[in-house]
Amino acid sequence: MLMLHPSKVGVQNKDYYPLVETLKKLNKLDNLKGWKPLKEYLNNKVIIDPIVATHKSDLELIRENLSIMSWTEKKEDGLEQYSKKNCKKAETIILDLINQLEKVAENDFDRKEELIKQGVLNLNKLNASLDGSFIETGEREELCDLFDNIADAVGLNVPDYQDGIASKWRDW
Repeated sequence: MLMLHPSKVGVQNKDYYPLVETLKKLNKLDNLKGWKPLKEYLNNKVIIDPIVATHKSDLELIRENLSIMSWTEKKEDGLEQYSKKNCKKAETIILDLINQLEKVAENDFDRKEELIKQGVLNLNKLNASLDGSFIETGEREELCDLFDNIADAVGLNVPDYQDGIASKWRDW
């Protein structure tokens, strides 16, 4: 079984045409059902701008590629906890964390870990305020990967944290 979430596939300049074409050839295009831009890609309505080389920090790239707001699609399936308001709260926690980490001295690893801890604890509070139903299995995995990526981006040694850095403080 092949399951894909296009916004999590690494592509340059939002060029999903090779992915769409490959899935068409494999007769697996139905794995993208529910992906809103699919019709536009199938009808060649998406115009890909030339790639502009930019030098962005890992934290900037993480910030630009957050997919928490895509969780709102689950509301269509009756999962009311994934409202725009709740997803925006979660996204704001992560954005605040990134903004704070960008201001920390490069070798202040204790402060970086403390900020990550506060981010995880803030997500614990948000999840608890929603009866523990906001961060389910898929979201947990996504957030754990996200926190590990953030930790790695700021120079923390993620393998030092058994089960990832978020596991040290998370309730979800």
